[in-house]
Amino acid sequence: MNSPFETHADRVVVDVWSDVMCPWCYVGATVLDRAIKDFDHPVEVRQHSFLLVTDLSEGRTMPVTEVLTEFEGFSLEQAAAMNRQIGARAAEVGLNRDAALAVLRSYAHAEDVDADVALAQQIGARGVPFFVLDGRYAVQRAQPAEAFRHALATAWADHEGAAGG
Repeated sequence: MNSPFETHADRVVVDVWSDVMCPWCYVGATVLDRAIKDFDHPVEVRQHSFLLVTDLSEGRTMPVTEVLTEFEGFSLEQAAAMNRQIGARAAEVGLNRDAALAVLRSYAHAEDVDADVALAQQIGARGVPFFVLDGRYAVQRAQPAEAFRHALATAWADHEGAAGG
């Protein structure tokens, strides 16, 4: 099978599948960010969508809070807190909070999400967060920073080996 991943000789590329509804995805992304800050080589992170709740048929809409309580087992208080975190996270990375939340309520990027989900299925990702480094190494679920540091070092060693040193 040809690799669907674009790699680069000058940096490690980390493809990340996550679902905005997944608190562990936020944890995994935060730990990955810390590992990247400790890493001495360039890293490019590319985000991909994943749908943990596939039981919602097309055209059926539910408020995010209801999805979290009905399908994920969170309390109403936990679900409300998670919704606030999504808006806050959008603002943290420089997005307009209200615009980001509006996109989440729309179908503006449905084709992109479908393509990301199809690629995740193709490579065998069944849950999130799911990380692929340089199209070769996978890290499943939120792991300690040491696991990410090891994966980054392993991927970079392939770069050095390919460059002859």
